[in-house]
Amino acid sequence: MKSKEKVVKKKHLYRDEIKKLLIIYCISFIVISILSVYVFLGLYTNRVVRDQNNEANDFGRNFLEEEFKLYNKDIITLEQEQAVQDFLMKGEQEAKVYELLYDCINSRQVKSIFYLVDTEGKTILTNNYVASPYNSYEIFVSGIFKQLKSNPDKIIYRNSKVQIDITKRTIYSIGKAMVIDGEIMGYLVFDLLEADLQKIIHNSDVSIFILTDQYNNVIITTNSQILDNIGKINIDKKEKNALWFRGKEYYYRQSELLDGQMFVYTLSEIETVRNLMSISTIFLICMLTGLSILIMKLAGYASKKKTKSIEDLIGSITAAQHGDLKSFVTIQSDDEFEIIGEHFNKMLVEVNALMTKNDELNNRNRVSQIKQLESQFNPHFIFNTLETLKYLLLVDEKKASEMIVNFANILRYSIDYEKNTISLIEDIKYLNSYLMIQKCRYNKRLTYDIHIDEEAKQCIVPKLIMQPIIENCINHSYKGKDTLHIDVNIKVVDDMLMMEIVDDGDGISEEALNDIRRRLDDEQLVSNSIGLNNVNRRLKLLYGLDYGLIIKSELCIGTIVIIKMPKKVW
Repeated sequence: MKSKEKVVKKKHLYRDEIKKLLIIYCISFIVISILSVYVFLGLYTNRVVRDQNNEANDFGRNFLEEEFKLYNKDIITLEQEQAVQDFLMKGEQEAKVYELLYDCINSRQVKSIFYLVDTEGKTILTNNYVASPYNSYEIFVSGIFKQLKSNPDKIIYRNSKVQIDITKRTIYSIGKAMVIDGEIMGYLVFDLLEADLQKIIHNSDVSIFILTDQYNNVIITTNSQILDNIGKINIDKKEKNALWFRGKEYYYRQSELLDGQMFVYTLSEIETVRNLMSISTIFLICMLTGLSILIMKLAGYASKKKTKSIEDLIGSITAAQHGDLKSFVTIQSDDEFEIIGEHFNKMLVEVNALMTKNDELNNRNRVSQIKQLESQFNPHFIFNTLETLKYLLLVDEKKASEMIVNFANILRYSIDYEKNTISLIEDIKYLNSYLMIQKCRYNKRLTYDIHIDEEAKQCIVPKLIMQPIIENCINHSYKGKDTLHIDVNIKVVDDMLMMEIVDDGDGISEEALNDIRRRLDDEQLVSNSIGLNNVNRRLKLLYGLDYGLIIKSELCIGTIVIIKMPKKVW
């Protein structure tokens, strides 16, 4: 009674230990996982903010620089156009010049208002449907035109905001003096439309996008609140990669374009990331609490289930130890214990199969020896041998004596049940004795040759393994022929011992050969070829299903029987 209580107590302690370990491991894993996720989330979101900001900055800078370079290229091309020169000098080809200018602005993503102005400040060509803002003398002698006159060979960029109407405004000018033969003949200015630039910068994944000139004057931005009273950037303070605007911290990046004539600023709000991290923290704490409660319940259930699997397995093992090899265990736990149970059951099946196979092998060996003995010493064989002896005693006592010795050797060898396997050389010696007896009977009608490779001479073989095959050759190959020749070739091929018995007898028809093969493959079928069947089955039981007899035959030509077995040496 005390022993039983002790076992139960141990069982409960083991179950509680499993439960405690499961809780510790699972909660530790979850805590580490959640902390890892939290750290990863923080690093990842910060990285995402930086990557998005850098990507938006690169895109904005590259796009704007490409647009300005294309405008520069168009201005240089137009300056060299013959039609433009003719129009400025002679007033000819106005339509052609219109076409060229419209083609220029229509090919740009950021559209513009173009102005072609003569040397007196009069706008002579424009796509502006209202009065040109450059017709004023005060404007002509200042601003961009003053710079164009002073730098006729340069393309000038200038922050210039002009309200065209209530829906349209230009914010930046690109222009150049039209120089023909070293003399200024006019001026070409493109005023970029604010709406097209806004469309581009509003598609960026940042909180604020700003484009400034080299003097920090804001050309365009997605947030006008960042401007001070004179149109410059208004921020609280600025550090490396961070600035503060209206009490909020932003990650920012600054890059230049057109060799420092403009700057692109992209600002991403960091507070959004911090809010996300706070929400994530609350969520992770709630998840940790919920998972801890769930794990405690699941650990109790799992530990109980695991100990049940162990108890079932131990019960089956104990039964097997007491000789019950049918004590299969049923475990359906979907875990390692189920795999152990399956392997235990498989082991029992294999043990049963091995015991059955061992019994069958012993029985087959006994039956094979009895059948072979009966085959060798059936009444016909004894009668024929004695008749031959009777004749030889009268005509050749020496041959009769040799035949008696051979007959005695075979008898002694056959009834020696202590040896199941023997060296190939010794088995061949008794096979020679058997063939000598048959030779005395058939005389010149029977001839034979035995060839053994050197490597094969060291092998061991089942006793009397070739004699039934030789006997079949002699008994069934004289029906249509007067003579019979038998070749026995023994060699080792790829670690397999191949014993080939070839005769030039009557052969076997295709139908009969297929029937013999089928009966050899299926031991349940009754076969007239007792010798062949026993040899084949003994080989398979001893060495496995890959070994046995291979039979080839052609009618009226002969038969080949190959005994295939693994190479075994002493």
